[in-house]
Amino acid sequence: NGYLSNADATNTYPLAINLSSDRVRRALSAIEGIRQGQSLGALLGYQFERGLHDKHNLAEVDQFIYDLRKAFPLTAKKISSTTPPDDASIEAIEARNVMDGLKLVEHIRATGNATYPFGKSLPAADAAQAAAINDEVQRMLDTHDAVADVAMAESVHHAAMGNYERAAGTLDTY
Repeated sequence: NGYLSNADATNTYPLAINLSSDRVRRALSAIEGIRQGQSLGALLGYQFERGLHDKHNLAEVDQFIYDLRKAFPLTAKKISSTTPPDDASIEAIEARNVMDGLKLVEHIRATGNATYPFGKSLPAADAAQAAAINDEVQRMLDTHDAVADVAMAESVHHAAMGNYERAAGTLDTY
């Protein structure tokens, strides 16, 4: 009924939930990180930066990480595990932070600009570098969506079992 009521020519699957094993693994990993006290922004940012560093050997993209951190900063002292001691040097502070992936996701959703440089004044990238960054952005967006899909599936499960308070609590938590 949701598909029939909300689908149109431009959005044929408005209520699709994709629970493939890779998406569920990434979502559960993010949820476990949240349980351990990390923010979703930090977890998405870490996934993004790690993907840039590890998976794109043909295009050198590490040089863009610092500028992306500046464009989408993880607010200093927002997460207790990244709060440095008062006498820490700036280099030590920067080494423990990542970009705020949730800020980038929200920026993309607000502007519709999902390709590098995302409407920001970031350094120029050649075609291979831009493709590598855009691939990781799509993976990060997919992880963000996977967390929402898992939350929806869990709340539907609780509603189907007649536990409406738990279903509401699950959605409120996410």
